[in-house]
Amino acid sequence: MKKTLLILFLSMAVISCKKDKSFSFEEKVYQKLLLETCVEDDCTEIKITTAEIIKPTDEISTKINQNNLAIITDILSFEDEKKTATTYDDIVQSFINAYTDLVAKYPKATIPWQATADNVVTFYNDNLLSFTLDYYMSTGGASGFKGEKAIHYNPTTGEQYTNEQLFKNYNDFKQLVITKLKGSKSIDKGDTIQKDELAFDESSFQLPEDIFIYEDSIVLNFNSSELGALANKVITITLTKEEVTPYLSFDLTPKPNTNK
Repeated sequence: MKKTLLILFLSMAVISCKKDKSFSFEEKVYQKLLLETCVEDDCTEIKITTAEIIKPTDEISTKINQNNLAIITDILSFEDEKKTATTYDDIVQSFINAYTDLVAKYPKATIPWQATADNVVTFYNDNLLSFTLDYYMSTGGASGFKGEKAIHYNPTTGEQYTNEQLFKNYNDFKQLVITKLKGSKSIDKGDTIQKDELAFDESSFQLPEDIFIYEDSIVLNFNSSELGALANKVITITLTKEEVTPYLSFDLTPKPNTNK
């Protein structure tokens, strides 16, 4: 009897430990600046800021950290054949090498290059870990390119969620967004786009690839051309926590802050 109780106690303890396991994050910065390349205030520079899991140091934490690294590598790497970097320093050095190689071949190509990536945690609980990655790159052209990416993980497995897995019924959520678009009078980041200016086809309507999840809301950014708007703008739809709760596969109750 005592042996049975001991086994039961130990089993409950193990389950409790697994349930109570939390990630601890630390902001880390990887940066290099070439002062000799500066033209007035512009210098060749790359800066990567990441929220990395530092505890626990287990397989799941490593899996998530490495996947974020691979995503940023794919965006910023300058290798002829893109390889998954083993460290963020590899990405930094790849960018600097690409610039110095170009200058060596074309000494007059002195326009500074710039690259930034900022990866932050926007939501975290036992069922969901969400990151937002803002990035920008300019390699001497008339204008650089910038973007924003949402990355969602299952904290218990380290696997990346698909957008469909975020919702109980993806099509029902899509219909909610359509309803929101139709009912909005001012829904973009810049000048007002009136609802009667939108002419998208509901039957072929698609949600954006990136769905940004925060503690109190979900945000979707549309290219205006996707919605039939004539103006070239980013159209933003913000859904409150209360609006999306019936559709989500999990609740939006966050864990206590574990960032450093």
